[in-house]
Amino acid sequence: QLFAKLRRRDLVCSIRGPGGGYRLSRASETIFVAEIIDAVDERVDATGCAGKSDCQDGQTCLTHNLWSDLSDQIHHFLSDISLASLVERRDVQNVSARQIQQARNAQSIILTAVD
Repeated sequence: QLFAKLRRRDLVCSIRGPGGGYRLSRASETIFVAEIIDAVDERVDATGCAGKSDCQDGQTCLTHNLWSDLSDQIHHFLSDISLASLVERRDVQNVSARQIQQARNAQSIILTAVD
């Protein structure tokens, strides 16, 4: 269902056949993190009331607008981060390499158990 939402926003396209799946519809330099969040109907929200303005006994709390403005700033910040720039980050590459290694180790354990 997530991929259907991403496809509707022209962020990914499906590839049919053996080895098929999904790929980006556009260059990773032109897809931004905020677009992905918006596409899957998520919201960057720092308020305690999920933006409903009913934080305190059904009414807006004293700091609601402060947190709402912060949410807008975070969304704006994420609008400037492309997928390409994200995957170029060293910390992201390190986490990715670790996760790939963990998946290989798990697969190796499963294959050993089957033998």
